[in-house]
Amino acid sequence: MSFMKRQAFGFYVTILAAVAAIVGLVFYFINSHTATFGNIALNRLTIAGSVVAIALMVVRVALEQPKLTNPVSSTVADICCVITSVLLMCSTAVFICDRVNTVASVISFAQNAQSTADLQSVIVGVAAMATATVLSIIASYFGMCRKRKA
Repeated sequence: MSFMKRQAFGFYVTILAAVAAIVGLVFYFINSHTATFGNIALNRLTIAGSVVAIALMVVRVALEQPKLTNPVSSTVADICCVITSVLLMCSTAVFICDRVNTVASVISFAQNAQSTADLQSVIVGVAAMATATVLSIIASYFGMCRKRKA
């Protein structure tokens, strides 16, 4: 319990960002196996970018714990913040770009129950990935642990 008491706002926002990235990645896989979007191949950049970003969030949380705090770990944690946000932005952009033409055709022409349900998984996935990106940017402004009182 003392571990949770030592954590600051940045820790919780980072955890929320990681959860949102996982949800976005799950919906990416779900959407890739639907009838409407099943013909679009899985993009390695979206998958690798999201997985590496989630791993870097975990690394940042570990590096900013009081027992590991030194100048090198602080620098690596700062680099992790930047790389995480960039990877999530790229993953979100590629997710959108791969599906924009099909989304436009569903909205314009092929509005049936199946394609509308498939479109919903795109919207949820993109929203989760975009939320993860924004939360990772917000988390980069805050520390992971509270400062000890002197």
